[in-house]
Amino acid sequence: MRPIAFVTLAAAHLLLAACTFDNVGACESFLDATACGEFNPATSIDCTAYEPARCDISAYFDCLSDEFVCDGSTDPATADTSGWAACEELAVCETE
Repeated sequence: MRPIAFVTLAAAHLLLAACTFDNVGACESFLDATACGEFNPATSIDCTAYEPARCDISAYFDCLSDEFVCDGSTDPATADTSGWAACEELAVCETE
């Protein structure tokens, strides 16, 4: 029985290794791109909170970045985050 258990454990490890993603890195990249004037979401978002997510939600951070507008014509620059609501569904891990 030990060889079967070892093979099963090894297969599970390979499967988990094949499903790696970096939600923390995606979050940090998003934060690096969104500072605008006095608006800095890095002061209130802890990217390590996304580490335990069981799926890749990098598309969520991509969407947030795409929907972010920094108006540099004002002093200080102003941030428009009104498009972020459209990204919400991308932050959900599908369950079966």
